[in-house]
Amino acid sequence: MGFFGTRPALKRAVRDAARPFFVAETFASALGPQGTAMVQAAAPQLELLTRTDHHDFVTGTSADDVVGKEQMPLLDAALVAGESEEGEVALALGSRIPASPGAITRALALNASSATRSEVAQVLVPVGGAVVPPFRVVVGDKDVPAELAAAPRPGDSYETLRIALADLPPWSWTTVDVFQGAAPTPASQVSLDVTGKRVVLSSSRVKAQFDDGGSGFELTSLTVDGLKAVAAPSITLNDYDDQGGLWRLGNEMAGCSLTPRPHPAGATAVQVLESTPLVARVAFVGPAATIEASLAAGAGGLDIAVTTGAAKGTTRTVSFALEASRDALLTTSSPAGWQVRPAQHVFDPSFFPAVEWAQVGGWAILLRQSTGVRMSAPGAIELMAARDARSEQCDVMGGTGSDTGVHRIEWRVAAAAAIADAERAAQAYGRPVDLMLVGLAQATTTDLPQQESLASVDGDAVVSAIKPAERGEGVVVRTLLMPGPGQLHLSAAFVGKQASVVDLAERDTRALGAAGETISLGPPTFGSIAGVRLR
Repeated sequence: MGFFGTRPALKRAVRDAARPFFVAETFASALGPQGTAMVQAAAPQLELLTRTDHHDFVTGTSADDVVGKEQMPLLDAALVAGESEEGEVALALGSRIPASPGAITRALALNASSATRSEVAQVLVPVGGAVVPPFRVVVGDKDVPAELAAAPRPGDSYETLRIALADLPPWSWTTVDVFQGAAPTPASQVSLDVTGKRVVLSSSRVKAQFDDGGSGFELTSLTVDGLKAVAAPSITLNDYDDQGGLWRLGNEMAGCSLTPRPHPAGATAVQVLESTPLVARVAFVGPAATIEASLAAGAGGLDIAVTTGAAKGTTRTVSFALEASRDALLTTSSPAGWQVRPAQHVFDPSFFPAVEWAQVGGWAILLRQSTGVRMSAPGAIELMAARDARSEQCDVMGGTGSDTGVHRIEWRVAAAAAIADAERAAQAYGRPVDLMLVGLAQATTTDLPQQESLASVDGDAVVSAIKPAERGEGVVVRTLLMPGPGQLHLSAAFVGKQASVVDLAERDTRALGAAGETISLGPPTFGSIAGVRLR
């Protein structure tokens, strides 16, 4: 369907609005009745957000007035409500963790994903009076690398502190205490080298090289953990004359076409956006698009952002040449699953939907918003970036609408040997570690540890949700079996609870008895989405 690349900003906004609700419900599950009440209070706003499931909403196929006057305002309001709920949950959680003597403030690092995380996150630290930089940051009992994201300015009431976090467990919170006083200068963990027509970003895990061979800068080399990721120059722009509309590409109608144009001019100007011990960012600026590459301490992949728009009647895509064997197949994510895609099916070219990732060989491209993808040869991946296809010109079935805006589309190239690896990496990419400022307030009862992992899973499986039950009592843990089996590991707080199998409507279907530290999950008992209630 032609809507794959339509209105990328809308697709991204839907996901951004949903994210804080999902993070909040995860950690509300550790707060007992207090957390359940917080989730229930936010439920009406989350229910409004479910309107985005309608085929004319998240797909971007509504009329312009509906997008601008109804859909985007609804998403803005939902985002505010979700962030408010997440903040409330974080404050409640933080108040029940014993304070660290001498700290001037505290944040919680929230990892609402199935991946163990090492990445750079930011938090606003209130300043004024005696509280001024420099700051020392302690996680557990260890000093961790930190830096101010920008030089302090007179009169600022907050400073943005950037912190390198390492090995955060899956589905966990971790306290981050900030102290007054100088911290050791962080050793350089990333580097950026610009030499003539070559730009290199590197860390202990990733090395990316961009070269301008005369037609603009392209990604010519990428290695992750010593493995070669690209086989040929990548991040190349492509344009098509598109006679389709919001609902279909031009080649999906008799008499219309999707015809390649000459490649748009590449980016030739280099702008160093940031180069610190913890973060390196560089932009390649051209007439058709700006390509941004970034690398942070601990990252296991290269982040790419494409800022571009499409002319009327045009679909713009971006190509990657990933390392892959001759018989490698394209796999794309779908809601709670995946699909293996042929090189071509019915239409030429054939684009297929990808929700969170597209994978081939041992590599995946992770997505901030759903899009369309095709593979013309093993490893030769083409992703839709922007479309301004206003109306079908041959067989009008769908609505009309324009997209004249310039959009920022973000992707990450990461290793993924199996579909569960791709799902796990995409889940983490879509949920960056939140550093939530919780201050030093203490509840009457301080019964929670400085770090806690609520659950984790081994095998070809990914935990997709941890949440207070909406039907019945307790906490529901959902795991995607991809294809499974998996071993679900539970925190001490859940061990000994009565466990039962639940379906997606949270109806109990089978008692499992008292939960141990591990529950074995397999398709014969649980199906492809394993739901467990703990109460």
